[in-house]
Amino acid sequence: MHKVAIYGLEGHEDSILEAVAERDDAELVAIASNNKAALATLKNYPAVTSETNIYPDWPDMLESEEIDVLAVCSESDKHVEPIVAAAERGIHVITEKPIAVDRQGLDRIKQAICESGIAFSALFDMRGGAPYVTMRKAVRQGAIGKPILIFAQKSYRLGERPEWMKSRDSFGGTIPYIGCHMLDLAMWITGLDVKRVSAFHGNAGHPQVREMEDHAVAAFDMTGGAAMALTLDYLRPAAAPTHGDARLRIAGTEGVIEVKDLESRVELITTGEAPRDVPLERGGSIFIDFLDSLDGKKEHVIKPEEVFRVTEILLAALDAADTGEMIEVEQGLSGG
Repeated sequence: MHKVAIYGLEGHEDSILEAVAERDDAELVAIASNNKAALATLKNYPAVTSETNIYPDWPDMLESEEIDVLAVCSESDKHVEPIVAAAERGIHVITEKPIAVDRQGLDRIKQAICESGIAFSALFDMRGGAPYVTMRKAVRQGAIGKPILIFAQKSYRLGERPEWMKSRDSFGGTIPYIGCHMLDLAMWITGLDVKRVSAFHGNAGHPQVREMEDHAVAAFDMTGGAAMALTLDYLRPAAAPTHGDARLRIAGTEGVIEVKDLESRVELITTGEAPRDVPLERGGSIFIDFLDSLDGKKEHVIKPEEVFRVTEILLAALDAADTGEMIEVEQGLSGG
């Protein structure tokens, strides 16, 4: 039985709660949070039972409970300490993104994971999306030849944002917060790495969220002569049919593959064939995949080195946006 605990109710905890409810071999033993509004919604989740203990913060929870897996879903600047503490106790960890808001925090996590040998992952949940599983299979099988140019987009409604997202210190910046998903997908699908990055960001129209950027653009010089353009924004109108609009297009020497229509289909056009929809592969929950890997049923779809590498690159992109300089990304730090 996997004894699961959650620290923080600030994002993606629903994916943990839903996955635990699906598993006969998992139970939610504890939650640590002082977010009263979020705690009030827990009754909506079958995974939360009378046996689930509630704590105001994580230290008491780790000290008091027998835990196999900790899911860290807290504010961005509060990830490092519980991850390190869990690793020291031999507790496996899956965490919200970005895993750290600065290099010092990232280095501490890397050291703790390497020394402890625990299983570690991040909630890069888009890797479980059927369109992206489909795209990866097609690209890795050579459907578009050599990947050359990547375009990616993440656009969200701004809505009401919590106070912690309005401060750079606690939020960490829009580039790492939502850019991680699309950069991770691009690297995972193509197998390419990043050599250098330039970026721009700012808050041009939403002073109510203070230091939170409402838009960002990053350009990545990638291995193999490839390049990637990434746009991020919180400019999606409230009347839009979905909260988010994610897009990914990869052009290669032999064709173009693209996720279209709000991630409902994947279109492929090649030098020898007109545009066609690629039958979608089966996707799935990243957390369920993580639990399966702990059981030895499979290798987890996300490697710790990949999480570290994406974080390193996006912290460099953040520096590039802050300074206006192109930043070289040191190669091979995480084997990504």
